[in-house]
Amino acid sequence: MVIKEHQLETIIKDNSQFLNILIYGPNEGLVKDQIEKLVKNYLSQGEYEEISFHGKDLEDDPGSLESIIRSVSMFFKNKIVIADGIKDKHLSVIEEIVLKETEHVVLIIREGSLGKSSKIRKFFEEHKTCLSLPCYEDDSRSIMKNIEEFTRKNKFELNLDTKNYLLQSLSNDRMISKLELEKIEI
Repeated sequence: MVIKEHQLETIIKDNSQFLNILIYGPNEGLVKDQIEKLVKNYLSQGEYEEISFHGKDLEDDPGSLESIIRSVSMFFKNKIVIADGIKDKHLSVIEEIVLKETEHVVLIIREGSLGKSSKIRKFFEEHKTCLSLPCYEDDSRSIMKNIEEFTRKNKFELNLDTKNYLLQSLSNDRMISKLELEKIEI
């Protein structure tokens, strides 16, 4: 199922089930931001183990991701697995993991731009237990929303001319815009 950025917060609040989610798109800053939001807020701090995984490891050992997901930790009940570099050729491994409905594991697959013909993207968009969150480049509306959120968070106001200047100056990538706004804060 395809979700929007604002729906992720609702999913985080209703964290009654464990997720399989694909977060992808050309806006690398937004991708990182959404993953950070999930990791930070989905499970209580200290309740989970965070594991990074790269798709290249699947080429050497096709069962490596599944063994990471199925293994039980002595110290943590829950796991968040963040996988990068998962390609269409790895789809059978991902399908097998998702179809076995993992318990106590949040599987996050992070990718850059994926075309409509991507098998991984289609699978996550169509499968009932999966979520797909596209992160496209920020447009003027989302940049203005970020400016408003920044001023509200830092408890100060900017006049309309300054907001318009920022709107024209900030990047389409959320992380770059965030860094530029942090310079203003300093």
